[in-house]
Amino acid sequence: MKREQFAEGAPVYRAGTLQRWRAFGKGWSLLLVGLMPLLAGAQGMRQAWVARYNGPSSSLDSASALAVDSQGNVYVTGRSVGSGTGFDYATVKYDTNGRQLWVARYNGPGNRGDAAAALAVDGQGNVYVTGVSEGSGTSGDYATVKYDTNGRQLWVARYNGPGNGLDSASALAVDSRGNLYVTGYSVVSGTDWDYATIKYVPCPGPCPGDVDGSRLVDDSDLLRVLFAFGQVGDRPEDLNCDGVVDDADLLIVLFNFGRRC
Repeated sequence: MKREQFAEGAPVYRAGTLQRWRAFGKGWSLLLVGLMPLLAGAQGMRQAWVARYNGPSSSLDSASALAVDSQGNVYVTGRSVGSGTGFDYATVKYDTNGRQLWVARYNGPGNRGDAAAALAVDGQGNVYVTGVSEGSGTSGDYATVKYDTNGRQLWVARYNGPGNGLDSASALAVDSRGNLYVTGYSVVSGTDWDYATIKYVPCPGPCPGDVDGSRLVDDSDLLRVLFAFGQVGDRPEDLNCDGVVDDADLLIVLFNFGRRC
């Protein structure tokens, strides 16, 4: 058996699926085990606590990813059968002693198959979860969800690839500027499975009004908003991310005109 190397004095956490038998069939629960070093520099660990999560249907709950923040809070995500919703994302936050602080569930528009695969936490304690989620007529899509430190859902970003087939996210990372990166595989006609990597940026961004990324809000940004005025969709000129380039975006440029970032 391969021996794992741990930083001296650092707690180690394991998340997974525990199979259990019931009178009428079998089911599973999310299982999280916290292990603490016996002594600084000593070989071996002792169990500090075990935290279990059983979803609302008392059926299959399977963890797939885990993260720990700078305060020692522990985050676990995976898939969990809901009440009439099939599999949902189920994300649980525990404090450093294994006490459950909150549970956040996500049921996609397909109301059927949603399975989280990866999780990250930023410096402010916001939680990002991604995986695969059945859409409405779109098979499986990337579905990336952001929660605040209290488990409130802030937004959901979905991605349906050009093949309108199965798109499944498997990893994500967040950088120091709040940019989010998600990757996985996406089915495309003629090329089968491809990598599909997406970058999401904060909205509004770190330099409000700076459309072209020059770090100066100037005539160039104003002209870009004016020429894109009225257009809809995911555009850099849509500075407030409401889906349309309009007066609100123009005002953001005007109020920040001349600002250097």
